[in-house]
Amino acid sequence: MSKKNYKTVIPGNVYSFSTRSQKSTEAVVLIRITEPSPEAVFDYILQEGEKVWSREVDIPESDQIRTGEDYIRQSLSGYSEEIQDHFRDRDENLVRKLEIFVTSRRRWSNTKLSYINMVYGSIPKEIITPEVTMEDIDRVLSRGKGEKDSYGREWTAALKLEEGRPPNKDTMDLLVEEQTSHSRSLIVSTGEYRVDQMQRVINFIYQEFPDEKAIKSIPNYSETLLHNIATGWIVELNYMVAREPLEVRLSGQLMEAMLLESMGSSGQLGINPLFVPQKPGLPN
Repeated sequence: MSKKNYKTVIPGNVYSFSTRSQKSTEAVVLIRITEPSPEAVFDYILQEGEKVWSREVDIPESDQIRTGEDYIRQSLSGYSEEIQDHFRDRDENLVRKLEIFVTSRRRWSNTKLSYINMVYGSIPKEIITPEVTMEDIDRVLSRGKGEKDSYGREWTAALKLEEGRPPNKDTMDLLVEEQTSHSRSLIVSTGEYRVDQMQRVINFIYQEFPDEKAIKSIPNYSETLLHNIATGWIVELNYMVAREPLEVRLSGQLMEAMLLESMGSSGQLGINPLFVPQKPGLPN
């Protein structure tokens, strides 16, 4: 791909492509993610719990919650000493349910999976200025683009990295040519994406980010994803706390059934790798 066919909007993060439209341009947002392990998620929650239970940090009131961290801390502050002990003792059943929660949300089964997350769509040309921020771009691409819409997200995708690099280019070209939406190397949010759009983005990535060193220039959202998954788990745990007594929740099959019951949607917590993870925020 020639350099003149795309423009850097935010280095390493957002790029736009030439179009004939006078008002809009097509753009792709790139972020880099390494999936957190269940142990890392548990350790983060326990770390926050110890801060809360030792009164090391201020606990926000319910009407003052603004971030995922606020939500976690406010929730942990309300847990009984019995539940606190289950965390400190790394209760086997509690840990196992957390593992189910974390691993069920992965697009691939690898425990140390890394991938480039792509969000592709149309944005107004007028917002492409030296002062543009990721928040400006996200406001446009956070909504899907309908047939009558000038701007919005058209598709999202995850490109798996192999030892820090993109997979074999010939393999990727074949997957795109066949309009593949789910494979060992590429997952796309729709099976009806335009092949020319996808091929343009793939060519661009292989040109600009051919190796591990170049890929490290793409913003790393791994910690954000970990925090958001932790928030999602606390949402689930609060749901379970409200539904059943502790001894029932942590034993038998009821807890697992309730957990699986709510796995159909990850909400807006940045858990789905096909969407740009935001800074930890309130669960919807």
